[in-house]
Amino acid sequence: DLSISMPRKKNSPPPPNPALSDAGRLDPLVALHHVGLDIASQLELGEVLRRIMQHATELLDADQGGAIYLYDAKTPILEAGEGIGLGATYPRNTQRVGEGLTGTAFAIGKTIVIEDYADYEHRLDDFAYLASCSIMTVPIRWQDKLLGTVDLLADKTRHTFGINDIWLAELFAGQAAIAIANAQ
Repeated sequence: DLSISMPRKKNSPPPPNPALSDAGRLDPLVALHHVGLDIASQLELGEVLRRIMQHATELLDADQGGAIYLYDAKTPILEAGEGIGLGATYPRNTQRVGEGLTGTAFAIGKTIVIEDYADYEHRLDDFAYLASCSIMTVPIRWQDKLLGTVDLLADKTRHTFGINDIWLAELFAGQAAIAIANAQ
């Protein structure tokens, strides 16, 4: 890798950063790389989960927060590991596999996006307060084993999750899975 640097004229602006988009945001893949390095550098599970949620909400514009659930095969339930924003106020710490949005996404092993949670037919009454949200739930998979899910919440009047968000969230979940597996 050869790099040549030319002197700049005094007071000239810095050269454009190729990792930044026109909107001034980091290119998603570059941002994902930095996130992966950060979460993989942690070995304590609680800190890994905290950083996963912090990065997931920032990376995916989940302005209402979210939560991460980990699967406990002994019970078998999904247990809340960390929450941020509205995700920190979830009325339950556990979800059964196949129950509600989180349990369903885990059971089928696929990302589910609900544009308007108020209209979601399988909405759990305990979570009715999320009616103003667009929600994306992404399974976390390590090799051929599901470890849990990440729920991301956005104000539906400002942002709903689309195909690019799903793509990025699933790449992110792969990074999260590596960090969780290393910390467990």
